Amino acid sequence: MAIKSLLKSTTLPSCLLSVCFALVLTCLLPSHAADEGAVSAGGAVPAARGPAGIDESFVVGRVKSVSAASVNEQLLEHTGIVSRKQLTEIEIMEGPLKGTVVSVPNEITDNPAFNVVTAPGKEVILSVVTERNGAGTAGNPEINIADYHRVPVLFCLLTVFLAVFLFFGGKPGLKSLFGLIVAIALIGFVLLPLSLRGFDPLLCASLICLAVCATTVILVSGYSCKALSSFIGTVGGVVVAAVAAQLVIVTAPLTGLSSEEAQILRGSVLSQPPCFFSGLLAAGFLIGALGVIMDV
Repeated sequence: MAIKSLLKSTTLPSCLLSVCFALVLTCLLPSHAADEGAVSAGGAVPAARGPAGIDESFVVGRVKSVSAASVNEQLLEHTGIVSRKQLTEIEIMEGPLKGTVVSVPNEITDNPAFNVVTAPGKEVILSVVTERNGAGTAGNPEINIADYHRVPVLFCLLTVFLAVFLFFGGKPGLKSLFGLIVAIALIGFVLLPLSLRGFDPLLCASLICLAVCATTVILVSGYSCKALSSFIGTVGGVVVAAVAAQLVIVTAPLTGLSSEEAQILRGSVLSQPPCFFSGLLAAGFLIGALGVIMDV
């Protein structure tokens, strides 16, 4: 009944407004844009095609058995690092190799930051690297353990959060939830694709913040003078935050490349000019400030 009443009030028009905004921005994308980022039907993350004829994809695997660990004597002798090597039997759960059981070596070092501790029944993310020859024929894949599979745990936490949110928030909470979903969708399906195709990330973030602001204000307050004044105030805050972010980026100056993740992206995936990364940093500033501005 709550959802039905929402659809009869302000939710549907405001959501349609955001959808139309997203479609307009998406139409700006070049018609020849590559679709290499699309998720495959099998659910696995698609292959990242590198310049040297190497394809890498990531799939989920379930650990079936783990052998006893033995110290890597060669590594200890040459580097002094204590590393325990073990052989892990893993069943691949998705992708072209679904159902295949592979033996994957796993190193457990004295630095827990780089360790993936396995146990029977635990799910992990596998990196599948395949090298292609000149004729385009793929060789035998090299499979390694990349990380833990955290999606089930995060999904459970999300379910608990939504249940508590709706229990205490009621109808206004449900409206706010619609606004949050619209915001996440605009960031994931509009801001990131447009930025990757060369559009100014700060400009895209500013427009998306305005759309999120309009959607949330209309959802929570409806069409009223109070909602209009809130929207105007938030727009002013967004403009001030955008200008301040750009000034800080230029005068500090900040490159957006100080983190290890940004360096990896710049070197392997994103062949963008330096201004792209500083713009992306400014866009992060702006989106982070949006929540505070709307609360005020």
